[in-house]
Amino acid sequence: MPPKSKKSKLIDDEAIEATAKSKKQTKVKGSQEQKEKDKAKETKRELAFLQSGELSAKIELNLIAAYIGTAKLKEQHVNPNWDGSKLSQNRPLDNGAVNKLSEEFATRGLKRELREHHMHGAVPSDKVDVLVKALGFGSVSEFKERSDKGDYVLVNATKWAAWTKADPKGKIGLQAGQHRFAALKTYDGVKAEDKWWPVRIYNYDTLLPATLTHLRANTNITHTSLGDGSRFLTCYDKQKVIEQLVEIAPHKRQPDHEANNDALWDSMNFEVSLYTEAAAKRHRQIWRHEALRNSIAELMIAVPALRTGLKLSVMNDILAFRSLQVNHE
Repeated sequence: MPPKSKKSKLIDDEAIEATAKSKKQTKVKGSQEQKEKDKAKETKRELAFLQSGELSAKIELNLIAAYIGTAKLKEQHVNPNWDGSKLSQNRPLDNGAVNKLSEEFATRGLKRELREHHMHGAVPSDKVDVLVKALGFGSVSEFKERSDKGDYVLVNATKWAAWTKADPKGKIGLQAGQHRFAALKTYDGVKAEDKWWPVRIYNYDTLLPATLTHLRANTNITHTSLGDGSRFLTCYDKQKVIEQLVEIAPHKRQPDHEANNDALWDSMNFEVSLYTEAAAKRHRQIWRHEALRNSIAELMIAVPALRTGLKLSVMNDILAFRSLQVNHE
């Protein structure tokens, strides 16, 4: 077979290059079409979010299923720093909230026997049996049965040694309650050995993201619960993550991409359900206007005091655009 001429070889090279270019364009077009489909899907999800309802029944069932038992723990037994693997990071310790709790302890007592004042903790699935055994129980059922009677086991030095021997770095992940422990430090109504608090313990790996949001929001501890501003920022942070997920090219997405996206929306829906009715209405009004939403969030980030002082329910004039025109760059 005679060798190809330079002209013929050039034509072949151009054909190969054109084919490669066409494939690349097709891939880019396909990726763009997928992004447009994803954005359309997110629009539908956002509409559902704006009309979100309660997720309390779903969360309550999840809490029941994940519950292991309740133990009396001291501050050194817990880790208040969340790992962030399920959507959020822990709030910094608020000295104002700690002082408020200290005053309440001094005037009204600890009232730690009340279930609504219990803290919430969690351990990974592979540590559940280790913890149960260290606490002196033969099974989760036995631990739970004793807890259901209100007879909470005190984690003393012996039990803690058994737990840390099996897991040297092991601590109960505190999902809510760090302010109570901080206030308990300064409370002189009990001896040092009695500075414990009942902590309801759950299997971390079976908790839904929305359930974690519920626990971490301290919804049953009104004096340290999230204010409108902090709750708004929590939703804002989740919205930004959702937007980042949408922008990821389909071929670069992780296997749990869709599940993470769904979890974020569930978590946002639940956050909105925790507002008062008036504040939830205002939140949804704001969320429909991206520029206004971003401006309010950025203002609270720049001025942290607004996070606790902001009341969405009194923003009628702003939301009616009677006195404020938002220019967001």
